[in-house]
Amino acid sequence: MTDMEELFRTVDKLSPAERDALESYLMADSKTGIESVSPDEDVESKIRGIQEAVNGFMDGFSQADIDQIVWAMNHEYVDPDDLHMFDWIDELPEDER
Repeated sequence: MTDMEELFRTVDKLSPAERDALESYLMADSKTGIESVSPDEDVESKIRGIQEAVNGFMDGFSQADIDQIVWAMNHEYVDPDDLHMFDWIDELPEDER
């Protein structure tokens, strides 16, 4: 008997409300808290979701900071084969990556 079989048996015993709560939990992105978008969701809803996710992203940046970020995104090239430049990411705690 595997842990998955035990899990499935436990899920089978859940009420409809508990199954809905479980589904919401499983569909939520654990890092961002943004729920997955179903394929049949309309484009406007998807856009609203993206806007909510990035709302406040630039808080704390001055206009000069934003201008510098935009310039770098439009002018600096990152070589995808030069992956050692991202080695510092390994030093971050898992929940900050």
